[in-house]
Amino acid sequence: MKNHRLIILFFAAVIFLPTAVFSANTSKNQPVKIETLIQKDSAGRSVVTTRQSGAAKDTVATEADFVAGEVIVKFKDVLKGETALSSIVSGTSELTNGAEKILKKNKVTTGRKLVKSKRAQVRSPERVKKLFKFESPAIKKAKDKKATKDLVKELKKHPDVEYAEPNYIAKVFEATPPNDTYYSTSGAWGQNFRDLWGLQKINIEPAWQKTQGEGIVVAVIDTGVDYNHEDIAANVWINPNEIAGNNIDDDNNGFIDDVRGWDFTTADGTPADNDPTDDFGHGTHVAGTISAVTNNAIGIAGVAPKAKIMAVKGLDQNGVRYT
Repeated sequence: MKNHRLIILFFAAVIFLPTAVFSANTSKNQPVKIETLIQKDSAGRSVVTTRQSGAAKDTVATEADFVAGEVIVKFKDVLKGETALSSIVSGTSELTNGAEKILKKNKVTTGRKLVKSKRAQVRSPERVKKLFKFESPAIKKAKDKKATKDLVKELKKHPDVEYAEPNYIAKVFEATPPNDTYYSTSGAWGQNFRDLWGLQKINIEPAWQKTQGEGIVVAVIDTGVDYNHEDIAANVWINPNEIAGNNIDDDNNGFIDDVRGWDFTTADGTPADNDPTDDFGHGTHVAGTISAVTNNAIGIAGVAPKAKIMAVKGLDQNGVRYT
C-alpha cells in the first residue's frame, strides 16, 4: 500500500514538473485584492483597494481607517438630501420622517454637498449631486468610531438613503525598498535592465504592505531545494508533526522522517528519500524567486518573503525524470 501511495504521489508530482508550484493555505487568511481607490460596488458599498501611484509612492486605505463623526450619504433623490441638509444647517427643531431625524438624534449639526463649488455642482453628473457630507462635532471630539458606525447603520436602513459610509481616509506613504543586494541594482548578469525587474514590474511593494505570504506553504516540485542556502534557509518548511532522525513515520502519512519534503527521483524506500537536496540548481532558483528572505542585506528578495518552501524533488541531478 505504501508503494502504491508513493507511485501515486510521484505521478502527481510529474504532472507539474516543469516549473510548477502549488500553494497550500495553512491559515484562514484569504488572498488580498490590491488596487487603489475607495469605490462602490453595485450595491453601493465601499470597496477599499490599493494601486501603484508612483515609483515609491502608493495610496493605501483600510476599512477601519476613517474620520470619527463624519459620514458620506448618497440619497436616492437630490431633493431628499437637500431637505435633510437644510434642516441640519438651519437648526430647525421640526422633526420629519426624513433622514434628518436620524442625523439630529446623533447630534449632527453641520453638513454640505460633497461637491463644494456651485459651478462644479451644476456640471456634476446626477449621481454626484446626490452625495452629501454630514458631521457630528460631539462624536468627532470624542473620536468615537463606534458611534460613527452606528450612525452609518441607521442611515443605511432609511428608505431615502441609497448608501451611507464613514469618511474614509486614503494615506500616501513612502515605500522603503528592501536592502537586498540585487533589489536596487542593474546589469549584474550583463543585462541592461534592473536585476530584479520582475518584482518592480508587478508593483510588489504595495502588495508587501498588505501581505508577505505569512501562513502560506508553497511546495516547489522541481530539482529539490538547497535548504541550507543563506537566502532561503529561514523560509524552509519544517514538518511540525515529524521528529527528525528517529526513523519513524510520526505523522502516519507514509513517509518516514519527511522533515523538509521528499525526494521522488528514487522513491525506493531508502533513507535518502527524505532528503530533497537540490543537486542541479533549478529548484533552488524557483524557491528563491518565490520566497527568498527579504531585508537581510544579501542576495535577492522573494515575491512572498514570509511564505515557507516545501521541497518536493521530482527531477534528478541532470534536471530530468522519465515516467
